[in-house]
Amino acid sequence: MRYLSKTEMDALKVTTGLDGASNSSPTVADPPMAYAPPRPDTGQAATNARLETAAITFVRELLEQHVNDEGRALARVLTTYAETVNYYGKTTALSDVIADKQRYFTRWPERGYHIRNDSLMVTCANDNCMVSGVYDWVVRSIARSKQAKGAARFSYTISLGSEPRIIAETGEVLK
Repeated sequence: MRYLSKTEMDALKVTTGLDGASNSSPTVADPPMAYAPPRPDTGQAATNARLETAAITFVRELLEQHVNDEGRALARVLTTYAETVNYYGKTTALSDVIADKQRYFTRWPERGYHIRNDSLMVTCANDNCMVSGVYDWVVRSIARSKQAKGAARFSYTISLGSEPRIIAETGEVLK
């Protein structure tokens, strides 16, 4: 596995925001925070804020794991997706989600992502949260002499029980 340097990420414009200004961090996003299930209700607003924070943290950590080698990235998929997922508009078994992710990880062994913090939106209800936003990405396969970069919109719906699970995923490449 090889990480891109800040210079490489700047050259590939992975660290560039919508306004063209360079972002300060070439990483996936802000440092990860540990998932904390909601505490006993101290008010609906406080509970919603904790759920929203937990959901955003969960998505950040998921994308951070996707930059790892194929085996570790797939292990994360296995432990974070539900047995059945609404996957890009279709009810899909976990085994099919894993197969799709494995094809992507194999095709693009080097991957980098940066979430645009100002794009994040989260909505929570009944211990389920939908987190959506935009991230910049760069992928590379030295073996195939291929590289691509762009931006994509993402949306994950997460069931935030004792073991959070992704129950829906969708997205689209913007550029």
